[in-house]
Amino acid sequence: MDLHIVKLSVGYGPEELLHQMRQLNQVRRENADARVVCTISDFDHDPRELNEIPEVWAFCQRLVDIGFIADLDAFTSVAGGSPLPLPVGLGAFEV
Repeated sequence: MDLHIVKLSVGYGPEELLHQMRQLNQVRRENADARVVCTISDFDHDPRELNEIPEVWAFCQRLVDIGFIADLDAFTSVAGGSPLPLPVGLGAFEV
């Protein structure tokens, strides 16, 4: 299994996100079997779960709005028949 993890920051602007999208698209073109997920790194020391943080909700909405999730695996627990070791990141449905 080829796992590609995209590390994101809620501070990323449109250019950084478009750059990451181009890289994701390239990964998918080169390896259709690659497993692709993302992480949001700004809250490593925050005791809350990501889904409890308003800034993360807003950022995830931006990711959906621009189509970022198109090249992510659907979700990390089931993709291609075998679960990923958790926690590795967020899939499209989890974003």
